[in-house]
Amino acid sequence: MAEELYRDLTGAESVHLENWPESGHINELLVSEMSSAREIISIGLAQRAAAGIKVRQPLSGANITLPFEITQLEEEEFKQLITDELNLKSLDLNKGINVSVAINPKIDQDLEIEGLARELIRQVQNARKQAGLKVDDRINLSISSEGKTITKCLSRHGELIKNETLATDLNSSSRLNSDDYKTSIDIDNQPVTITISKVGG
Repeated sequence: MAEELYRDLTGAESVHLENWPESGHINELLVSEMSSAREIISIGLAQRAAAGIKVRQPLSGANITLPFEITQLEEEEFKQLITDELNLKSLDLNKGINVSVAINPKIDQDLEIEGLARELIRQVQNARKQAGLKVDDRINLSISSEGKTITKCLSRHGELIKNETLATDLNSSSRLNSDDYKTSIDIDNQPVTITISKVGG
């Protein structure tokens, strides 16, 4: 198939009779900047680990110092890569002598609740697997808890949870049955019950 496509697209006799393409120029500055980004991410992840903060818990930001200006990558692209990998809301980039990283480990209630949403999404995804659902199956979802922060999380981030778990509805008891898959977990010392069923199942 590949050989036929190559002939049709190029008119050449065979891809196997062609010369190897010449190697391109290596952008050393770009390689260096990406290497620095990876170093910053490694340091930031180590700081999170030392503080006992999971990567799925969003943090407000970090201060990064670099001994050079960003030239090959767009500065916003460089910052976006780091904020995504370290799960940060913002990033301050400064010029200095050495590479340094200082994440802000303080977690206010808004960040805590967003982190809970990410943990709930993870737990629902685990429940989907345990229930034997396919990755593209739509579900009816119930998340029940007497925990105040869990309740607040569902109120603020219900749509995010639904979208990430492919739930058509959340906590609609009329769509759930006694034989649906149910599991009980504990999140931050708050008991949580997750009930799911396949839509149309």
